[in-house]
Amino acid sequence: MAGAAVVTGLILTGRSSALGGSPAFSCTGQMSAAKCKAVQQAARGLPAQDSSPAAAGLALAADGVTNCGATFFTAAEAKQLTSTFGLISCFRITGQDQWILLGNGMSAAASGLAAPGGAIVAVESCPSGDATCLNPGATRSFSSFVVTRPPDPQARPLELQTVAGNSVLLLSTAQCGLFSFDVGSLRWYGGTAAAVHALLAHPSGQRPVVTTPTMTGAQALGARPPAGPPAGCRT
Repeated sequence: MAGAAVVTGLILTGRSSALGGSPAFSCTGQMSAAKCKAVQQAARGLPAQDSSPAAAGLALAADGVTNCGATFFTAAEAKQLTSTFGLISCFRITGQDQWILLGNGMSAAASGLAAPGGAIVAVESCPSGDATCLNPGATRSFSSFVVTRPPDPQARPLELQTVAGNSVLLLSTAQCGLFSFDVGSLRWYGGTAAAVHALLAHPSGQRPVVTTPTMTGAQALGARPPAGPPAGCRT
């Protein structure tokens, strides 16, 4: 199907092994040396994913995720997502009921330019027991996703470093450094190893970073990233 070429599975920046291993991270040209070092240090030693059994009938990738299938979106919508949000990766963490879509915010048509819709993290939560929603080959609309932007909405590229536990993504942006993202609450937190451990142990007791309000997938397709960064990104 045409959409398969533009919606990929999980992409880990600089990673060549399964989740939970040490990253072989290579910083982008836009990231300062200090932020690069912080990314490298924080991404080491984080708790790996639990080896929870997968739902029956779903094919798992070797790195602990179920990738979105070639028919997850229509070809037209997959093309629209790429042209709006840049390189798209799409997956579900083993044993969890949320589909996660990341847009890196870089133009897929012109090297080095920003995608018009900016970088995003979008999450679709499947109702309990909904086998159709959990099926990576079942076609659905991006309008069923809730979309959030990184603490600096204009920072790019947004890159996934690793997954900690079963619900926390460690993400970096060149200008703003490293953040952790809790898939369940759709909130952003600090990206140090200590912050991620605290988030996994006591998620309700941590203070999130200030971000712009969430929106629906349909709203995000027609929106442009606002000026930033919010106060939480000025570190």
